[in-house]
Amino acid sequence: HLSIAIVYMQCYNIQERRYKMKKIDLLELRKEKGITREHISKVTGLNITTLWRYENNHIVPTVDNLVKYLNVIGYDLELVSKVK
Repeated sequence: HLSIAIVYMQCYNIQERRYKMKKIDLLELRKEKGITREHISKVTGLNITTLWRYENNHIVPTVDNLVKYLNVIGYDLELVSKVK
């Protein structure tokens, strides 16, 4: 039995006036910023192959590594409490 966890982010949908979960596409985010895996590897110390595996959903990054990755490409990871 193989299960792959996918990283999601919470996005506010203006039309529906509520938060929805959206899959984070790390590869797309990195390419939009014009940053190479080599640069992320140099800054974070993460292996280039590991970065490729994150971006292609072969493995799930730890929270620490996800934060490192996102910081290099100009994003923050924020925990948001559920609105009731």
